Amino acid sequence: MAEDTALSELLSQLDAIANARLTGSQREARAKPLLEAAGLAVEDVGRALARVELGWNRRKANEYGVSQQTWLHAIRAVNVAASRTVNDLLYGIHQAEAAVRMLGAGYAPSEDKSGHLRWTRDQPDPAADTR
Repeated sequence: MAEDTALSELLSQLDAIANARLTGSQREARAKPLLEAAGLAVEDVGRALARVELGWNRRKANEYGVSQQTWLHAIRAVNVAASRTVNDLLYGIHQAEAAVRMLGAGYAPSEDKSGHLRWTRDQPDPAADTR
């Protein structure tokens, strides 16, 4: 539990940095010492974000008014677990917040042929419009 609390606190700090009006290098300069002080590598944090029992995930789901599964779907959609640099991790956290909004609006994530994330939404059949 203490580990979860410490990790969730670190993620709250990284989340604030990810959403701050800073350049990438400024974000990295603020986030890197936090990771070092916690003794965690970027990959460790990225993998931890996929844990359903992580308190930070519960708080983010509540913040956006979605289920934990929807929040974790957003985390997976932007592939935060693949983060290899501090900037990748921060960008992934920020993108997950955008992704959860897209999921909430009824869009589904997929990858295009080049591996980039894209969003699609089922459109009603115009022929079925009976107005």
